[in-house]
Amino acid sequence: MKKLIILITALAFWGCEKDPTGSGNGEDASDTGTCDDVSATTYIADEINNEDEQLEEEGFEIERELLVEHETLSTFEGINYSLCMGLTSMCPVSCGASGERAKFKVVEYTRYEKHSDLYGDPMRESKSIQISDYYKEPIGDPEILNVINCLEDGDLIRLWWRHDYVHKYFPNGTSSHFPDRPILRIEKVDN
Repeated sequence: MKKLIILITALAFWGCEKDPTGSGNGEDASDTGTCDDVSATTYIADEINNEDEQLEEEGFEIERELLVEHETLSTFEGINYSLCMGLTSMCPVSCGASGERAKFKVVEYTRYEKHSDLYGDPMRESKSIQISDYYKEPIGDPEILNVINCLEDGDLIRLWWRHDYVHKYFPNGTSSHFPDRPILRIEKVDN
């Protein structure tokens, strides 16, 4: 059984295109502008609330608990592809955990505020942001992706994110509870 899973994973991965646009020239479909016009990107709480409100209109009930706020100066360390090795029927293709991740090393915390006595992420030494799915198709906010695409290894950035705990109640009476760590802002620092 283990050999079969490895074979299926290898065959599925082998079929992936490295160029999601199909252009053959390595252009990235997530590029929404030039690097000259990128100064900052904001994925603010209002947008998160709008997404929650859309779900509520569909019959879901969403409760979001803020646990921790992180504001850092970090350096960009490049983009790596990671393959989920979970043992669910959806892994690695459809679970949502496989894909490219932008890696950042925290140089300094400019603000850390914990709102819960019991829960919440501690200060981190690094942070990653998933920017594509298993097939290397871009995921996430297009403006954030544009900023990341304009970064070079070693670039200094300001990176803000928060750690929320989300309670999602489905119309059929079931529920799920999970952490969410949305990026609030990413901004390149001029050296």
